[in-house]
Amino acid sequence: MRVLFFTDSYFPQINGLVTSIDTVARALSQRHRIWVIFPRAVTGVRYKKPYFTMGLLSIPFLLFPEYRISFIFSFRVLVLLLKNRIDIIHTHTFFSLGIMGLVFAKIFKIPLVHTYHTFFEEYLHYIKLSKKIGRKIVSWISRLYCNQCDRIIVPTQMMKKVLWGYGVKKDIVVIPTGIPFKKYQQGDKRRLRKKMGIPLSSPVLLYVGRLAREKNIFFLLDCFREVCGQYNQVYLFLLGDGPLKKDVRQYIEKNKMDRIKLNGFVKQNELKDIYATGNIFIFSSLTETQGLVILEAMAAGLPVCAVAFRGTKYILPEKKIPGISPVNANKKEMIREIIYYLENYRKKHNLFKTNLKKYIQPFSIEHTTATLTDLYKSILRQ
Repeated sequence: MRVLFFTDSYFPQINGLVTSIDTVARALSQRHRIWVIFPRAVTGVRYKKPYFTMGLLSIPFLLFPEYRISFIFSFRVLVLLLKNRIDIIHTHTFFSLGIMGLVFAKIFKIPLVHTYHTFFEEYLHYIKLSKKIGRKIVSWISRLYCNQCDRIIVPTQMMKKVLWGYGVKKDIVVIPTGIPFKKYQQGDKRRLRKKMGIPLSSPVLLYVGRLAREKNIFFLLDCFREVCGQYNQVYLFLLGDGPLKKDVRQYIEKNKMDRIKLNGFVKQNELKDIYATGNIFIFSSLTETQGLVILEAMAAGLPVCAVAFRGTKYILPEKKIPGISPVNANKKEMIREIIYYLENYRKKHNLFKTNLKKYIQPFSIEHTTATLTDLYKSILRQ
């Protein structure tokens, strides 16, 4: 089977969307021919992947300069389509390259699948729109694009309900983004601890993600400050970058929290060392469509304390399982669960790992790609 992915987000960006596209493309490429079409960030940069990539000329997106957009037509992509019998076009954006994918799908009469990754309503504060006006715009664009597709994929049931609310009429299928478990296991615990000046004997709370308003990052910082009052050896390791990095540094300096360690994004092959560095994973975002980093932490065997809201609510258990604690956006609840794991992460370590291994099985990349391949085949049969 030959499949074209179109995305406006790709390396060198590091975020959940890029990770999701790369993971699925790698897994599918073991049995199918996959191309990823993306806006090229740096002239001459090539990515060695087990699938084909095509970087197109692009410019920085005015509202988010770290993102790039391309033109909605490309002769290179046209030639690719003329030379290869493409079975499926699969878009992961409805902006510049999403429009290109839609146009080519209509011209060549190729089935069009779209994965709706992001809950855009929670990003409206970046463009200074009121929630009411912004929601109408997001709703209109989403409905207009999705209703042109043959099938819509969402990572959670929550996003399915959101699209129904927007007026999307096409079939919507829930397929969680899968995780390649081995990628996050057997990391080097010592390397990053030595670099960050964290003793091997000290427990580490780990956060992985953007330092941004929508991630509710100061909720975690406030919780950690309370935890430090009871445990003077605990550290918080923040892996990520973003618009609030300067504010986070100011918070650290103002509250004299030298046990909070900051680190920018790292290469994909270093992630297993990141997760090996931590003892407990904490997460409080209120905007996730799924929460991929939570699954990565589980795959690495880390106990998880996470706010169960929107997308994360659908990947976390309804009630606490020793090793996985879903909480409300309540600091007392989060602090209570963090302390539980600090007190038990040594003596109940094996129990936590056993429960995590059992719970995460439905989120394997093998399960995801098998489901996605079956979906492609059913569309082609129709």
